[in-house]
Amino acid sequence: MKLENVFIALVPSFFVAIIIGGFLGGFINCTGCDGILDRVFLGLIFIILTPLCGGMIPEDEGGGGPVLNMWPYIIFSWVILSSAIYYYLIKQSKTKIPKQ
Repeated sequence: MKLENVFIALVPSFFVAIIIGGFLGGFINCTGCDGILDRVFLGLIFIILTPLCGGMIPEDEGGGGPVLNMWPYIIFSWVILSSAIYYYLIKQSKTKIPKQ
């Protein structure tokens, strides 16, 4: 296990996990949504709001009330993504043909 592979897996996947975690949080926490398109639309809005609000999105428009915590969704996405990237990197390093 190389430290380089761990950093390559962790750093980019964190930034992608913020986006995916925001979408998942918006998709799952959509109260009063009638159909799948409403959930997808709210997920797309939360993609923008999650990085802007640091993962703590206000529930109302004014921002003075309670907040929705997106960090559980971000952490879940980060673990899945970094594990998949790390597995891919390890698999690629084992299948490389040595130079002669």
